[in-house]
Amino acid sequence: MSDQIIFSLTFILLSIVLIRTYRIWKEKNKLGLHEFAKQIAASNRMQLSITDHFQDKTLGFDMIKNKALYIDLRNNIIRIVELSEVHNCTLIKKQLSTQMELIYHNHDKTPLTITFFDKFRDRKWRRKKLEKKALYWEVLMNGILNKSEEPAESLNFKDFE
Repeated sequence: MSDQIIFSLTFILLSIVLIRTYRIWKEKNKLGLHEFAKQIAASNRMQLSITDHFQDKTLGFDMIKNKALYIDLRNNIIRIVELSEVHNCTLIKKQLSTQMELIYHNHDKTPLTITFFDKFRDRKWRRKKLEKKALYWEVLMNGILNKSEEPAESLNFKDFE
């Protein structure tokens, strides 16, 4: 009986340590991605006023230069987008994924597709949060592209939760 208690306590303590270690590692990884995004932005003379990190990706926006920064570490993509070249922003919801697509004025240029949720890579329970994040960015980008009355800085991600 006491062996079972000792085993159970050991298992619980080990689980707590592993969970805590994972959370610390994940937070450091997020900070590393944020620093990497700042370095990329600085090397392109951008100052990001809005940044968002999700699924090994970063989306950032420079309000002064009207540029967006997109980093996808999973697929080794780093793109700087001149928003003056973008015609519109569309949210594409499918059964397997949620994506945002930036369509350029020049139709010969391939649209930039940003995947927020992918059923094969992401956990099901994250879908709603990632879809709300995608909606936030679609509203933000279309507001910037359409020069709407509501300034981009007044948008708050919490409004989409």
